[in-house]
Amino acid sequence: MKTASATHSGSGIFCRFTLVELLIVIAIIAILAGMLLPALNKVRGKARDIQCSGNLKQQGLYATLYLDINDGRYPNTNGNTTGTSAGKWQDPFYQRFVESTDDNQDFSYWDKKTGRPKQTFGCPAQEGRDSDGGTKRYGSTHYGINQRIANKQLKAAQLKQPSRKMLAMDIDRGGGKKEWQALQVYDSRYIIDSGGWMRHMDKTGYNLLFVDGHIQARKMSELQSIPESSAEYKALWTCE
Repeated sequence: MKTASATHSGSGIFCRFTLVELLIVIAIIAILAGMLLPALNKVRGKARDIQCSGNLKQQGLYATLYLDINDGRYPNTNGNTTGTSAGKWQDPFYQRFVESTDDNQDFSYWDKKTGRPKQTFGCPAQEGRDSDGGTKRYGSTHYGINQRIANKQLKAAQLKQPSRKMLAMDIDRGGGKKEWQALQVYDSRYIIDSGGWMRHMDKTGYNLLFVDGHIQARKMSELQSIPESSAEYKALWTCE
């Protein structure tokens, strides 16, 4: 078998390798790539988790600002702009604090060109379009608000234990007829029933925004394990 040899050609030196040697090098590169790709994917997933937390943090800031112009109350799940059942709870946030306008428009946070929510209203871990042909899909929000807080329209000052009460969270809508349920969150059972998919913590959990403005990453298994009769459940999901 021929071995690698060095030959002179003018002022340069060229090395010739056997086919076996080249195959060995290619195999080593493939093995190294196989070892590195999972690690790179994990780092990318962690970066998306952090960016999503930042998005929720920003929406928490918008929510605090909104209290000042809405009699101390958070927006409803929908119908905050034109008074119809259309639109979503992020509409007034986008209009007042991003576009800085008082114009009422449903789905203002929605980008028809990309088929996704705009800016911090879209989760980076949600890949692809949420619609076909730029049309709005009912419930195409990447973050759901606590339905009990939003629909009861209680004042924020009335909510007890703000550091333990979930205001909003990232949730990917499920398939079928329950896509709309992603715009609001009731509790962990509601998430499962609506087919909510997990995007974070290696697809095992969600990012939660609490009333006091801090963010927590929680695994679905943790949320499911909280008994409905417990004080923790009431503090997390309800208005009590």
